[in-house]
Amino acid sequence: MKKIMISVAPVAATDILINPRAIARDVYDCYKNGAAMVHLHCRDLNGRLTPT
Repeated sequence: MKKIMISVAPVAATDILINPRAIARDVYDCYKNGAAMVHLHCRDLNGRLTPT
């Protein structure tokens, strides 16, 4: 039997309007459905991706 790890990326890199509560709800729903990890990027106060 193969083991599979599901990773979730709940926010597109092009999204500027970020709603942390909505992201948390989405991540929790994904967890309840079997997701094992989340892929997120750091952003500045304006919602843009940071270089690091």
